[in-house]
Amino acid sequence: MISPRRLAALCVKESRQIARDPSSVIIALVLPLILLVIFGYGINLDSTRIVAEAIPNPS
Repeated sequence: MISPRRLAALCVKESRQIARDPSSVIIALVLPLILLVIFGYGINLDSTRIVAEAIPNPS
């Protein structure tokens, strides 16, 4: 298990890195939200139009 002191140091380091490079905020937060919306519109779980076809037995 990671020690609380090491975890705090890691959080401080990552916060400083994000503050230095604001484009990483876009990559880390905004881009996944955009992808979530795109895939959300792409997946349609409504099953109102199901096409079924019967194949006759050639006996």
